[in-house]
Amino acid sequence: MLTIDNQTLNKYSVRAEKLTEAVEKKATETIKKYVFAVTGVSLSDDGEYKILLKVDANLGTPHADGFIIDAQGNDITITGKTQMAVVYAAFAFVEECLGVKFLTADCEIVPKKDVVKVERYVYEPLFEMRTYLVGDTFQSLADQDFMAKVRIKDVYTESDDAHGGKIEVYGRNVSHNFHYYVPYEKYGNTHPEFYRHIVVNDEKMTTIDITNGLCEDGTVDEKTSESVVKAVIDEMYKDVVTYPLVYHKHKPDVLTYPDVTTFMLTQEDGSDYFDDENNRRLAAKYKRSGLLVRFCNAVIRGVNERAKKNLGKTVKLMTFAYDYTKEAPVKQENGKIVPIDESVIADENLVIQFALFSNAAYHYFDARQEEIIKTTREWGYIAKEFWFWAYDIAFNNYFGYYDSFKNIDANVKGFKNYGITYLCMQGSNDSRKNWQCNMRAYAYRQLMNGSKKSANRLIDEYIDGYYSVAADNVREFIRLFSDNYAKKLADGEDIKFTTFGNFTSGENNPYEMLQKAIKAIEDGEIKIKERFAGNEREVYLRRLAGVKTTPLDLIYINYYSYFPNGNEEDRARKREEFVLAAKFAGIDRARENYSLERYVAFTETEVKIPHTSDKYVV
Repeated sequence: MLTIDNQTLNKYSVRAEKLTEAVEKKATETIKKYVFAVTGVSLSDDGEYKILLKVDANLGTPHADGFIIDAQGNDITITGKTQMAVVYAAFAFVEECLGVKFLTADCEIVPKKDVVKVERYVYEPLFEMRTYLVGDTFQSLADQDFMAKVRIKDVYTESDDAHGGKIEVYGRNVSHNFHYYVPYEKYGNTHPEFYRHIVVNDEKMTTIDITNGLCEDGTVDEKTSESVVKAVIDEMYKDVVTYPLVYHKHKPDVLTYPDVTTFMLTQEDGSDYFDDENNRRLAAKYKRSGLLVRFCNAVIRGVNERAKKNLGKTVKLMTFAYDYTKEAPVKQENGKIVPIDESVIADENLVIQFALFSNAAYHYFDARQEEIIKTTREWGYIAKEFWFWAYDIAFNNYFGYYDSFKNIDANVKGFKNYGITYLCMQGSNDSRKNWQCNMRAYAYRQLMNGSKKSANRLIDEYIDGYYSVAADNVREFIRLFSDNYAKKLADGEDIKFTTFGNFTSGENNPYEMLQKAIKAIEDGEIKIKERFAGNEREVYLRRLAGVKTTPLDLIYINYYSYFPNGNEEDRARKREEFVLAAKFAGIDRARENYSLERYVAFTETEVKIPHTSDKYVV
């Protein structure tokens, strides 16, 4: 370990080797900025000792974006395997050696120190790609700096040049993109047979026919000049050659990206399109997931035949085990699980991504999550590489207490044990202000990045930093909810923490408990007002208001469960109290794709009729 006091720190300068101009600027400025913030020392331009930032593609770490921080004599070396890894490493130095904590994009804890301690740190993430999706880290809302700070490596939000610019995965529209490769505007009139149509909720839905252009054995039918599978092969090969960035403002429209190794081809969301005799016949024979694998096999083999011949490379393809394709194409034969047919065995370059919902009353691989365990095990007979899209949110209500905190350690361990190489936890991806998801995100990110701390300890770190003197009040708030649900589950009650589960009902959230939870936060508000003034006070009060929206929403949506003899005037006051707290907290989304205003309008049409049954759940 190298220990540096502030007097000696004055003799250090930051230098760089083999970095791009953008990365060198970002990494060096990061080190200088936080050294000054923590110690008050401005690093020298030409010091006696150096903090050296460099790239070494042959760095002795198995991870694609690995890095090592080490001290050699009085010098400090920060070495990344890639340009992106150097940026990660710069922020890791800030976190590991300076003690800074990156909680959210707008909240970091910067301690004051007289001594800096540097010991060897080798970055060993549990997953090659990893993310927890909240507003800070997802697509257009994403904060590039914050993603680098927490070492998010995601396929759904790309990195700009200053943060390494490394892009390994691409899909048109990111996901749910079948129709982007065979656009209806191009083929609909000339080849209507390419498409399948159904009506969902009075809306006509269209997708491609993934059996079109395949022979019975799953190979491409070369007798037809145009088909769905040939169109997709053609279009995807174009992406391999020239990777189009059609929705990113910070880059040109078309760039060539040799780093792209995996392309995404994934089914449309929420609908089953096997609506004709041939599709139903084939689905009965191979299962619908088997048809997807056969189609993707043909695509990736066709793409790679060209890519290997013309470019000297091969790529991978990722597709979903999701919704109507989640059931693996396997069967029981002589007491063993085997693939239905050789044609449904995934090509070595086909990656399967599970997108499976769970009941957060239990962790993902709890024995009571039978369908998840069965699905993941059976796909093991079909494919070699797996990604996992997991859910840590109830899409229909962002306010209700989603009791998944207790699952974090077991979930991460389970995903690792099942050999998952990419883990995506989806929280409130369209919102920056979900107090629960932001808290869990901190713990998940730390654990994904290899932290040896427990989730509980990480949650405590977050609460202490984010809520300051009101931290214990937030902990009491969480305890009230978690103890309530734990007791109900222990008593045999069937509480479902799912999108349309019953965890937001009045029956499962006693009014007396909600009152205690509100008081805990209001007591915290008193502490904040006593300790802080001005803008600092307002920041903390807004954060506490976000927490308080949970019981206030539950009281509002379950009003007549708690007050069967209540009246609309009083219910309106409860609604207003909730709305004011949410607005003060800056909450922009109340459920998936619902603004606060839209959410309130929706609930007003659904819950204003008195009832006592608790059958209605928002």
